[in-house]
Parts: sequence; C-alpha cells; structure tokens
Amino acid sequence: MLLAAAGGQAQEAAQLQQSQRGRPLTVQPSASITETLTDNALLRDSDKRTEAITQLTAGVAATLRADRVSGVLDYQLTGTVHARETKADKVGQSLRSTLSAVLIDELFYLDGSASIGRQAISAFGTQDVGRPLDNENSTEVRSLSLTPSLRGRIGDNAVFDARVNFTKQSSEGSNRGDLTTRTDTLSVGARPGVRLGWNASVTRGSYKYKDGSNTHDSRALVGLTYQPDPSWRFSANAGREENDITTLGTRNNTTWGVGLQWVPSPRTQLAATRDHRFFGEAHSISFTHREPRTTWRFTSSRDLQSAQPNQVSTLLHDVYQLLFDMLASRVPDPVARRDAVLRVMEQEGIPASAVVTSAFLNSAVTLVSRQELAFGYQGIRSSALLTMYRSDTRRVDGRSSAIDDLSTDPAVRQHGALLTLSHRLTPASGISLTLTWQRNRGASQARNNELSSASLNWTTRLGPHSNLALGARHVEFDTALNPYNENAVFATLGVRF
Repeated sequence: MLLAAAGGQAQEAAQLQQSQRGRPLTVQPSASITETLTDNALLRDSDKRTEAITQLTAGVAATLRADRVSGVLDYQLTGTVHARETKADKVGQSLRSTLSAVLIDELFYLDGSASIGRQAISAFGTQDVGRPLDNENSTEVRSLSLTPSLRGRIGDNAVFDARVNFTKQSSEGSNRGDLTTRTDTLSVGARPGVRLGWNASVTRGSYKYKDGSNTHDSRALVGLTYQPDPSWRFSANAGREENDITTLGTRNNTTWGVGLQWVPSPRTQLAATRDHRFFGEAHSISFTHREPRTTWRFTSSRDLQSAQPNQVSTLLHDVYQLLFDMLASRVPDPVARRDAVLRVMEQEGIPASAVVTSAFLNSAVTLVSRQELAFGYQGIRSSALLTMYRSDTRRVDGRSSAIDDLSTDPAVRQHGALLTLSHRLTPASGISLTLTWQRNRGASQARNNELSSASLNWTTRLGPHSNLALGARHVEFDTALNPYNENAVFATLGVRF
C-alpha cells in the first residue's frame, strides 16, 4: 500500500492546499499510542526478557508560507513506559524543521534547519531497527544550522553570493560526535543562463570537535562554464587550497575540477563533478529518472564529512525522496507534497524519526565514499520500493587522538538494503511487507556484524483524522560479541486534530 496509498494522500494534500490558500500559518497537532509486545526487550540472547512497551506520542506539524518567510516544522515528544523494566522508561524527541527568510529584498537572506533524532553510537555495537527497545548503543543527536547570506546582482551581467554557515551538533550522554563548524564562502560570477560564463570563489571551513582537534581548510577557485543549449552545461575550475587536517602544519596544494549537467526533460536529470583535492579524488554523481509508474535514482559521492548525516536514515531518506519524486506531477507545491509523503510514511509505519542505520558518531573529520541506488514502482493496487547503499568511511584528521570507531579501525565499510512491497486491500486499508538488511565491517572479524529484519503491517483509516496499524516483526543480529533474535507484535492508534 505504500505507493498505492500515495494517490489518495496526494489528492488529500492537493485539497488541503486549496483549502489553506491565503492562510500563511497552518498548525496540525497529533497524538498516537503504540503498544509493543516483544520477547527480547534487552536485545541480548544471553538474557532474553519478554516485555510490554507503551509509547505515548504528542506531536505538532506546522507550515509557514508568508511573502518573506517560509518554513516547516515537525516535532514529536514520545514517552516510553515498560511494564517490567521500569528503569528503561524514557522520554525522547524528534524534530525536523527548516526556515527561509528574506530580510532585505534581493539582498539579505537567512536559512536555517534543526533536527533531533536517534543514531547509533558505534557501527560495531548492538544494532536495531529503530524500535523502542533498550539499546545502549543508541543516543539522541541534536543539530542546528544557520546560514545568513548576501546575494544580488553586480550590474547587468554578474551576480555575487556571500554567506556564513554555522552548524552545531551534540549527542546525549557523551561528547562523541559533538562539534561546531563554520564555513565562510564568497563567490562572484556571470549571471545564470549565459552561453559562456565565469566564476570565482573563496571558501574557508573550521571544525571544532569537543573530544578531538580543531582544524580548518580553505580553497580559492576560478572557473568557466559553457552552456551550448538549455539541456547541457559544462564547467571547469582550478585554484589553490590549504589545510591542517592531515598534518600538524599547514599544507598547500593545487586543486582542480570538472563537471557537467544534463537535463533533457523535467523527468530526467544528471549532474556529475570530479575534483582533485588534498585527500585525493573527490566526486559527486546524481541521476534521477521518472516515468508515470516508476522512479530511478542513483547517487555516488566521495568527499570530506564533518557533521554527521541527518538523523533520518539514508534508507528512509531514499524512500522519502522516491515518494517525493513520484508525487511531483500530482502535487506540484513542494510543501504540500512533503505533507503527502509524510502522511504516506506514517500510514505505512515508516516513521520519519527512525534510527539512522548507516551512520555512527565520529569525533574527527572523515572521508566518506558512498553509493546509493533506489527504485520505485507504483501499480494500480500494488507497489514496490527498493533502496540499496554501500559506504566506506575513513579518518583523515592526522592530528586527532579522539576515541571512536575509526581510532581502532582504518576504515568502516557498510552495506544495506530496504525492500517494501505493498498492496491496497480496500480504499481505506492495505498490507505491506518490509525487509531490511545491514552489514558493518572493520579490521577485526570479531567486531563485524549483520542485521536483518522482516516486518508485516496492516493499516486502515478509521476516519478522516485517525488510523490504526497492526504489525509483527522478526529481527536477527549476528555478531561474535552480542548476537540476538527478537520477535514482536505491535499496534498503533494515531489521531490528527
């Protein structure tokens, strides 16, 4: 039902958008209760304990669309109560929010985002599927990002962009992953749309880890662009860069790069860049293609990473992006489309606040190579979504003595996949099967692990503002240190006001 439900949700979103025209601010509170019965609440085969877990969630979703300010907010506060192990009771939060403001027309802008979610501390610790179980290898991560910018024209033929990005990240209960970053960027160039263009930019980034070192890197580039027609665009750049990330002193070297963009139609887009950097080759490839019933997406990247990925798992982000792309023709407005996608994910039991399955907390700048492939198919009543990824993470900060996964392993390699099959039984109900698989590998065979899960869900709409979901899952975690199997049944009743 995952994508089959999307049609109905898209119609709802379009109707909601029409009814809310002229209303700059919309607020929708929500509440839900989830009851879970599990045979392994502690995620340990050596100490299996059955448990009844109750989750009470209160949330609010808000959308602001004014002339000079726009933004979205999705916040949830969840209390978890255990029938037997009351010491495991806890309160958690999840947040996804963005804000864009025009402070001075055609000159001064402000963009911001904030997030709260749970994430694995170590890739080699106990992994789970994001359920309300007692996992000491999971923690709450908070992130805030603000970007003030000055953007405008220089005469009739050039534009400029000066911006500063501030990012702060912290994790609950430890300093691992806590950092503050600042990135200053100044760029000038020819106005968009010219056949032969030019650009120049200066960028400086600083990274301050609470448990690690303080480092920086900077680049100065000049470049040319060539756009023979609206569907093709080529670019090239060259310059100098310096950093103190890989060595105790400052290192200078030459950098260069090339890129292309191909947009033959609104349904097909390709963008690719390749750069020579102080750490070696960096690249970025993004390809998307939409047909009436299918969507393909492939991305590949190799670059530095300081802050951790967003708390929403990459697999779930792929699901979100696939649905977002597939609803483009039905719900053109991006804010209304976002609401439709979140409703589908909620109805099908895929929470936006799920635990990150493909990331772990680092205390130093890392080099991440990652590939992702996603495919979606929507039939009349049956649908399928498939996402796959692989990644290689290495520490490049030669000065840091911080303790994390990469202080003992030269590289962490991760592979994962998610498959969702769904079928609409009636206009208001459906059934879905979700299979996940994840594998983490390091230098030590004893620390390697593999996680697989299967979840069967039935959902139905009880009314225009309420829904009921019933489900069962089976999870297997294979590792030499702490393997476990877990079986559970669960039920969720949700209401939107």
